[in-house]
Amino acid sequence: MAHRSEWHPEPELIDTRDPDRSRAALERLGERTWAEALDWLYGTAADRATAPDLYPDLYQNLSHQVQITYYPPRGDNKESWDAIDLFGWLGYPMQLKIDFLCRDSILAAPLLLDLVLFMDLAKRKGLSGPQEWLSFYFKSPVCLNGHRATHELSVQLALLKSQLSQFVEDSAPCETSASPST
Repeated sequence: MAHRSEWHPEPELIDTRDPDRSRAALERLGERTWAEALDWLYGTAADRATAPDLYPDLYQNLSHQVQITYYPPRGDNKESWDAIDLFGWLGYPMQLKIDFLCRDSILAAPLLLDLVLFMDLAKRKGLSGPQEWLSFYFKSPVCLNGHRATHELSVQLALLKSQLSQFVEDSAPCETSASPST
């Protein structure tokens, strides 16, 4: 009699009664899933958002104005209005209007968490001082040795990815301390 999960292409994934068998299979699945997700994130997703040469129509005839006015009753809340001009059926001009209400602190929280983790990684790898590779996160990045700051998002993203790749390729382990510093 066949095992009850043998019908599945990877029966060890769903055979939870045998932890040794299923754990190894789930770990392999997790590694494959993460590898695919990271390949997509650092490949397709990053290129799509930062490559005007792939989508030239999206970057033609741009006209954009940003104005931020403090409105005391809103406090930390910010509201933005965007109008996107497009062409609809039969080439008729149309406009998509977006009203976005958010909180600066909520938008910034994940970025701050990234920065804290990356700065900790940099310290563990023995780096100190301004970290140009983190310019992606700053409006006015600080540079070393008279370098000029770049404000082009695609270049900043490339610097970030390059440094993270270098960390991955570096075989030296991170410095760790036995107890938190005081």
